[in-house]
Amino acid sequence: MKLYKYRGDFQRDLLMLSESKLFASTYDNLNDPFEGMFDDQEDREIIDIFKPYSYDVEIAYEKVLEGLNKVGIYSLSKDYDNEILWALYANSHTGFVIEYELESLLEDFNFNTSIPLVHKLEVIYSELPLKTNTIFSSLKNQFELKELLGTKSKPWETENEFRLIFEMNGLIEFNPKAVTSIIFGLRSEQKHIDKTMELLKGRNIKYYKISKGADSYKLIKEEVEDKFKDFINLNRIVENWKSKIPEEFSKYKEMITKVLNHILNLPNVIDIYSIYINDDSIPIKLQIQAKTSFEMIPLRYFEYCLQENQFINTN
Repeated sequence: MKLYKYRGDFQRDLLMLSESKLFASTYDNLNDPFEGMFDDQEDREIIDIFKPYSYDVEIAYEKVLEGLNKVGIYSLSKDYDNEILWALYANSHTGFVIEYELESLLEDFNFNTSIPLVHKLEVIYSELPLKTNTIFSSLKNQFELKELLGTKSKPWETENEFRLIFEMNGLIEFNPKAVTSIIFGLRSEQKHIDKTMELLKGRNIKYYKISKGADSYKLIKEEVEDKFKDFINLNRIVENWKSKIPEEFSKYKEMITKVLNHILNLPNVIDIYSIYINDDSIPIKLQIQAKTSFEMIPLRYFEYCLQENQFINTN
């Protein structure tokens, strides 16, 4: 699925993009004053029923609400040709749009299916705040964020918004391969286009520029040539890990080093924690644990099988 982020400040936004970082804001810092507004009357009534017996339900509910203040929201659109969004969020058509491939964006956050670090949310547009049923939903392990963070009033409907809800907020590193194209605005200056291509060279990104339809109010994207299309971007090589590979695995050293280089170039991976080869299994398995920058999941597990003289990732 393709999703789009409108950007208007080449100096700030392009620097973040070149570092493969995005900014996920807390809901109280978004531009809609009604963010986080919901109707929790039914939840409050349930809490009142339990109060004579225990305050545990109320305490748990307040912790849920407190947690909403800590998550990060990254707002995207399902459209790249929205004239109003270009005007509002891309500095009157002088900025650019980032095209993301959603699955590539998520894979380095939701690698542990039991503890997803990002939640997908299609925004609902409503005349009134939605009623929540948080307490009953949580008892069924069906906790829904949509009523809490995924509802906006009808006037916002033109944005066609799709949200990513991160378990952390602020600057977040992502995998650069998630960016599949950059679309420059109708009024983007050539110097900004050239600078963008230079900073993002070697990433296999396609570039487009918006133009006006000849006989309609339609924005059209037309591909522009990447001036650095022949540039090859090399990952950082982590040779020092060769010496740390256990001696009994020395015959696999080059193959393991290649795997380690890949892992250490992934976003939010800090270092290698452990390496183990199960050479009794068929096929032979390579198991690696990597340290991450995620507080909720400090270790990430990788498993590979030896096939045709190379280790193939299996998880």
